[in-house]
Amino acid sequence: RTGAKSLAFECIRTIVCSLTQHELAVKLAADKIREFLTEDDPNLKYLGLQALAAIAPKSLNAVVENKEVVIKSLSDEDVNIKFEALRLVMAMVSEDNVAEICRVLINYALKSDPEFCNEILGSILSTCSRNYYETIVDFDWYVSLLGEMARVPHCQKGEEIENQLVDIGMRVRDVRPEVVHVGRDLLIDPALLGNSFIHRILSAAAWVSGEYVEFCKNPFELMEALLQPRTNLLPPSVRAVYIQSAFKVLTFAAYFYFYPEEALAASISGVGESVHNGWCEQSSDSVSGQTVTFSEPDEGFNPRMLHQPQKDASGNDGKKMISDLEQVSSCSVKMDHFTKDCLVGMVNLVESTLRPMAGSHEVEIQDRVKNVLGLIELIRQEIHGCLVPKEEENDRGELKACEIVRVMHNAFSEELGPVSLSA
Repeated sequence: RTGAKSLAFECIRTIVCSLTQHELAVKLAADKIREFLTEDDPNLKYLGLQALAAIAPKSLNAVVENKEVVIKSLSDEDVNIKFEALRLVMAMVSEDNVAEICRVLINYALKSDPEFCNEILGSILSTCSRNYYETIVDFDWYVSLLGEMARVPHCQKGEEIENQLVDIGMRVRDVRPEVVHVGRDLLIDPALLGNSFIHRILSAAAWVSGEYVEFCKNPFELMEALLQPRTNLLPPSVRAVYIQSAFKVLTFAAYFYFYPEEALAASISGVGESVHNGWCEQSSDSVSGQTVTFSEPDEGFNPRMLHQPQKDASGNDGKKMISDLEQVSSCSVKMDHFTKDCLVGMVNLVESTLRPMAGSHEVEIQDRVKNVLGLIELIRQEIHGCLVPKEEENDRGELKACEIVRVMHNAFSEELGPVSLSA
């Protein structure tokens, strides 16, 4: 009953620390805390939030009952009040309300200063990933949220988001189509390449897109995104991931061309209908010979804008690159109609983009580029006829190029799993 706020606060703290078995005392303390929260004095409001944090482990209902006041405190002018309110909001997170709370917090992050914005994002990431994502029921939603967080203007949580995108992709098979979708949306946006804080996120986007390329609805668009000119803004370590992912996409495309029935059977039985219905489709009219394209281009992405004519290493302009791009863009989607022109177009596009990088001073880039160029040589060898005459193949014991592609595809198809930090 004292009018002295400091004494009242000490009484509250004594109850929440030592008398939690007395329900009436705890209820009285919660009521008194509410009085502190409604005070205009920032010091008293801060003490109220601290008392609420102390009572939360024993009586979370007391926090929930004051949810509106706590959330409103996220926009307080006092930094200490904002940080204390954020801790209380995270204490309320459960399976039932995680999506609602994260939505509220993202809105606050968008209008906060860089420091508090990243404190919010960090709190979301640590809370949602706690105990192997125990509060996450809908992983499609959470992966989508990670992609949204990457676009928050002040986001500096690239490493954490990178780790979680990759980790979730490896742990949760059913979410892989959404992981690839989110990765694709990040890769096709050239504006993101200039933001050094999210380069690690783009690295994850490239990795998941290549590792789970079978879920990609348009591999040609993905390849264009991985090879777009502005990737030269990325650090060498990230560019190396982009090139390795292009290697996987090209291997997958070649496998579908050489073994369409085998590949389609595997896609239908193994990964559902994502591949069967998603890859761009080309159908040739048997009467007119004209190509009919059924897939619509994605809004906001114009490959012809990204691949403007440029001088290559030999001094030629980029007309050939655009020609290759147009050849690829006319391709499509049922992989049982995946044509030679589609594969040749993709091969030409990849080679014209990566060939100048074969002399890079960065050894990881040079290494990966030469791997891709080696694969291109194999594919061309198979398309235009093996150098070894067919009657000599068995005698010399050499694998045909298409069989090497199959071996490589099978190697990339081996599932990668998470490794314990204590292993």
